[in-house]
Amino acid sequence: MSKYYAGKRRDGIAKVFKGDDSEPHIQEELDPARSLFFRNHSPTGFEFGYGGSGPAQTALAILLDFSDDAEWAMEHYQEFKGDVVSRMPRAEDWTLTWMEIFMWIQHREEAKKHFAAKWDGARAQLVEEK
Repeated sequence: MSKYYAGKRRDGIAKVFKGDDSEPHIQEELDPARSLFFRNHSPTGFEFGYGGSGPAQTALAILLDFSDDAEWAMEHYQEFKGDVVSRMPRAEDWTLTWMEIFMWIQHREEAKKHFAAKWDGARAQLVEEK
């Protein structure tokens, strides 16, 4: 059983969902309200694929949900934004597994290379296709 987060853009609005491979047809939308309580970066909601306030809100929301530890999430979300959320593709759906988050926590340098290969390569390919 593998838990994950998924990002999707619908009608121009970025959404983040959480799910579990054991029930792939069920995804719960991640609510930004909890993260907004701790830090209001983006009252308009989530974003990803660059290093701004919307991605900061996304990073905080994911780490709060993942860890259920507000103090830890507040301490690490900006670095998580820079290493992970800012690299996510802006225009296409993405998936981030719990194992990838564990990898980021335990081995940040290796994780940075993983996310660079996973998402930066796809971004470069999109630019080449245009």
